[in-house]
Amino acid sequence: MAKTRRALVLGLVAAGLVVGTVVLRSTLSPEPWRTEAGPVFARALEQDLYQGLVAAEHEVLGGYDRACDAGYDLACRWRRARGAGRPRLDQATAFFGPVCDEQRELVACLASGWSRSQARPGGKPERSAPDARAAAAGLEAACAGGLARACVELGRLVQNGVGVEKDVPRALELHARACADGEPYGCTNRGWLLVHAVEPPQDELGRQVLEQACLDEPRGCGHLGSLILAREGRTATGRAPAAVVDLFGRACEGGSSLGCKNLGSVRDEAGEHAGAVEAWRSACRGAEAEGCFRLGLALDRGVGVGRSPGEATAQFERCCHMRFGAGCRELGRQWLEGEGVDPSADEEGRRRQAIDALRQACELEDAAGCRLLGDARGRAEDAMSRAGAADAWHRGCQLGDGEACRALGKRFDDGRLGEALGEVQRRQRAAELFGRGCELGYGPACADLEQAETPEREPGPQ
Repeated sequence: MAKTRRALVLGLVAAGLVVGTVVLRSTLSPEPWRTEAGPVFARALEQDLYQGLVAAEHEVLGGYDRACDAGYDLACRWRRARGAGRPRLDQATAFFGPVCDEQRELVACLASGWSRSQARPGGKPERSAPDARAAAAGLEAACAGGLARACVELGRLVQNGVGVEKDVPRALELHARACADGEPYGCTNRGWLLVHAVEPPQDELGRQVLEQACLDEPRGCGHLGSLILAREGRTATGRAPAAVVDLFGRACEGGSSLGCKNLGSVRDEAGEHAGAVEAWRSACRGAEAEGCFRLGLALDRGVGVGRSPGEATAQFERCCHMRFGAGCRELGRQWLEGEGVDPSADEEGRRRQAIDALRQACELEDAAGCRLLGDARGRAEDAMSRAGAADAWHRGCQLGDGEACRALGKRFDDGRLGEALGEVQRRQRAAELFGRGCELGYGPACADLEQAETPEREPGPQ
């Protein structure tokens, strides 16, 4: 932690100094960053604005208080404006955006860069974010002013094409520059890009960079663990190597929500279910959607923790809000089964809630979610719902759900769909769908295909 803080100070003190042969005379106001208050404020904001770091609220507020007590007026004002609970992204944008746009204050540009580049909490820049261009403009200014962490965040936008044109070579340059300026998260991102985003992949160099990053930055340890696991595989017993578990543990202990999610997964594979739940809880606190999903499954099934359908539903709802398709699917399933949901809702109300969640799952390309959406719509009597069911099954089949292929094939086979095709073509279409389901490994579809290819059979609902 101390090394990370010193690295931040080095990057911040560089603002306004000579870079090469050019003196940067920007309109930015870097003075607060020349003290220890700047990195403390930045760290608290990073934890607060869903940047993949796990922290209790008292830790975040403590960071704001220390920066305020050290004389950082912006920290004092944000602490008062923020209120209790995690801030909304639009709340952060409304506060920091004008300060960045009008005063070009370093921390405001960094903070508004985070809030403006996310469409929803989760720490991932998204092209659908409404203020992505403004995020990029503010980070560009702060990076040009010498703030190394702003260069990292600008690099993340550039590598994903958020608010700017996608340009992996430039992203590599930005991360390398930040890394050289003492910002360890720049080293982490550079290492990740070398492994995953360049052709051909530069695994050895990427590993060296991540090993260096891991000395100061928890996310570097997590990415290094993932790289080793992907390249070297599991042990003969099917477990992750001890070195990988150790790296995920260091990442999680250092506050990386992704590291906690991965730690939970390898613990679960090893049968350490209670430890997995603990790690997934930490991941979920850091807005890691899959961590919330895995925690929800554990709570729903009572594995590693006491069974609690209500708390499971809350976790599924949370990760669905973060646009994690499998979470929306499980939320829909909870409503269909009446588990952990509002007990006062009648059957029709539960069905509507289920369809709404499953529709989101299908839109997010969760194949099983599409199939369950078709099942839910198919129970209705009206023609519009039946047509919607066919559309959902078709999409699920396209996405690789064999059971969805079979469900749609059954409707063609028994005549509930395809009346205009004529019997021969209708049965051919059913056989095609059974064949697709069989190819995807769904056994009942193979049995239906065999029956469909049998001459002189009598079709009928099943």
